[in-house]
Amino acid sequence: MRENARPPEVPDRLERQEGDISPEFFDLQLKFADAVQTKSGLLMESTLRDYTNLRQRFFGAANPRAREEAETIWQKYVEGLNTHKNRLDWTYQSYLRLRRQGELSQWDNMFGCFTFHLREDGGIQVHFENKDAKGGGPLSAGNIDKRLADLKAMFTLIKEQCPNAKYVHGESWLYNLDAYKRLFPESYTRNPEPQRGNFTHGRRWGQFLDSDGDLKKDGADTLLKNMEKEEITLGNLADAFPLQPLVVRGDIQDFYRMYGV
Repeated sequence: MRENARPPEVPDRLERQEGDISPEFFDLQLKFADAVQTKSGLLMESTLRDYTNLRQRFFGAANPRAREEAETIWQKYVEGLNTHKNRLDWTYQSYLRLRRQGELSQWDNMFGCFTFHLREDGGIQVHFENKDAKGGGPLSAGNIDKRLADLKAMFTLIKEQCPNAKYVHGESWLYNLDAYKRLFPESYTRNPEPQRGNFTHGRRWGQFLDSDGDLKKDGADTLLKNMEKEEITLGNLADAFPLQPLVVRGDIQDFYRMYGV
């Protein structure tokens, strides 16, 4: 553990700033965890760890901190849930403090709103992060040229640095949206497969956030209402979500042709 690392203590009040996710999103996570616990009998710590987006929001997805350090901070947060009267306030202040300290991991080598990583078998996995909330949102019609420029720059680098890559892979709820699919070759999104498991990643939970980081209330209400149904169990938990993450894959040459690389 780094000597200057510290758990997300909250000695001072922090307020939401531009770029921060709204507290309502974290309230949704806690309410969903309550519903999962009611259905499963699992401990709250387990439901928060395995069925919410909280750990990813605290520690990031691409460059996770050392396991020991992350676990220490996580356990401090869980302990605080039992001692603080307002668990949402404790959760949100923990998130903000980690964010202000620069502790939340960020992707390296962002190309506008996109980045990628090289999969173990040599394929390319594409990732999206909202870095452009202006002009109606990053996927608005007015920002298509920007996003295509992002992708052209990224695939130019991929072609130079990963010449043996044969395919491109994606996993996200965003592949349900025509505004996102239009940025990629049609062959890439032609045969999507739903991803039924994994309840911790933004590829599932991002559907509840708008381009400003505010909660999409209609979608959140639908999720919580579905969780009240007796037929929803841990075995079919994905059915409670309005949209499923979709898994897509395509030949990388189609990307080179589309972006003129």
